[in-house]
Amino acid sequence: MANRTYIFVINDGERLILTPFDEPSIYNHSETLSLFGRYGTGDAPTDTEALRAHLNKAMEAGVKSHVLGKGFFLRLALAAITFLVVYLFLSIVVRDPVPIVDEFLIAGFASVALYFWSERRALASGGYTDSILTLHRALDVAFFRESRVMDLFEALVDEAKALGPASFYAMHASDRELSLSDEEREEAEALCSCLARRWRGRTAVVGLYDASRSGAPSGRMLDKAYKSLGPREGSLVLAYLKLLNAVGSESYA
Repeated sequence: MANRTYIFVINDGERLILTPFDEPSIYNHSETLSLFGRYGTGDAPTDTEALRAHLNKAMEAGVKSHVLGKGFFLRLALAAITFLVVYLFLSIVVRDPVPIVDEFLIAGFASVALYFWSERRALASGGYTDSILTLHRALDVAFFRESRVMDLFEALVDEAKALGPASFYAMHASDRELSLSDEEREEAEALCSCLARRWRGRTAVVGLYDASRSGAPSGRMLDKAYKSLGPREGSLVLAYLKLLNAVGSESYA
């Protein structure tokens, strides 16, 4: 069964492309991955070659990060053991006029060399190459089309840019009674997931999310977060929080 995964092209005056390639779980089923692109009405990408190059670069960086991340602690442990073994060997067996310093330098060089050699070996593996080729094929057949969800999100971003932090309280009927098909709701949840990963670890965004889940963030909190994030990023965050409210999702922090 194919796994539907989305790529979002947001046009809010500047183009922002959200991809799934920073999500490690997609590499566990890359053989069955089906990619779908979504953009707002009238925002069809015209520079398709630049878009393709961006997506391929993001995909290759994501695969590399995933492959290297899987063996990071093992490589780190091997490098540490190598350092210790070489240091002890030089300290006990080899006598030199400058003790400790030479041992540290040589042992450090050996451990670093082993670490980078193991990285290169991981990137030369068949699994890495197969993942790259599989995802290249998935990108080649990815289908892009207009999306009502993207229209809604871009409208929320525009409103946030116009009103600033106060836009959070500008509740519309659509925020409470948004009618989405099953596919559109899936798109909206995937968009929220992509945005959540974009701000993973950002204290200001996590604070706003927690406050919005328990009621509403204070005006002071909104102003502070908006100022620290900047107008564009702050507008995206406010639109994200309102989209979460509109689709009734509780799944993303």
